[in-house]
Amino acid sequence: MHWGFSYLAKHAAQKVLGGVRKGFLVQELVKRSAGHWKSIASRSFVQSRLEAKISRFNAAGIAPPEVVVEQGTGWHGLDLVLFHLAGARRIVTYDTRPWLREELLRYNARVLVASADSVKRWSGTEPEAVEQRATRLEQSLDSTWPELLDWLGVTVRVTRSMDRSDLDPRSVDLFYSDSVLQFVAPDDLETLIAQTRRFLKPTGVSFHVIDCRDSHAQKDNRIPSLAYLVWPEFVWKRLTSRYLNYQNRLRMPEFADIFARHGLPSQVTHPIVEGEDLEYARRHLAGDARFGGMTVEEIATRGFRLTSVRSAVPLAGETTSGLL
Repeated sequence: MHWGFSYLAKHAAQKVLGGVRKGFLVQELVKRSAGHWKSIASRSFVQSRLEAKISRFNAAGIAPPEVVVEQGTGWHGLDLVLFHLAGARRIVTYDTRPWLREELLRYNARVLVASADSVKRWSGTEPEAVEQRATRLEQSLDSTWPELLDWLGVTVRVTRSMDRSDLDPRSVDLFYSDSVLQFVAPDDLETLIAQTRRFLKPTGVSFHVIDCRDSHAQKDNRIPSLAYLVWPEFVWKRLTSRYLNYQNRLRMPEFADIFARHGLPSQVTHPIVEGEDLEYARRHLAGDARFGGMTVEEIATRGFRLTSVRSAVPLAGETTSGLL
């Protein structure tokens, strides 16, 4: 393949790190040295990400939630601070690794406090309440780490399990993730979405930004965005470590089907399809049995947004009273 052996070498290195105790810390150091999310990130970069997120919520018609469950805590805590400033009183965030870094959250919190006017653009926020929360947050930024998380209403849970029985039934307004679900194994994703129906309120919403590009292609433009789809499944399993460099290789219709099967009918919006991806899909992927019934455009979609509202129709074995 024309991008050479570097692709296989990167996967091999991550495979090894995935099997070593605390090997993820090595990967984190490498990523932080090369990535945007570090303490010296420009304020304009953070503000642009903030405005993009608010624009997505407004486009999806999502009101500021009171109780949020996030899948994929990440390093920087931007979403946690945004939800707090917008009015969330409780935020429970899950990840398979303890990525969240105190210095990044504090830094981004300071940027968001100074960007309170941007937060007010989230339709449904109360401007005065946003200002009050921003002022109180600024005053508490020198608190200890546990006190700061408590002030934000944040509970951080690190677990590889997708069991969410620790969440009260019908208690959550928003289940949210940003570029995370493509890294969840299909069986785990089925479990997670089944749990989502249980913990969402009857009016609850599930909103996810899903990036279907090969993760290595995002750092190396020699690698086609759909390169990871050409490998047979038995080869892909040997290339990847489940909790470090794994991607599930699901396509847009498959994500929507999983949500629908679990009583969360979805609207898929903002699909991103590039000409180079269409050409790659036609040459290398069209006709592959794994993508039976999909159009070339569906195979080639490199990203999209998925919004689900909890269905009022009971699933098999679920009583009507269980929806109230």
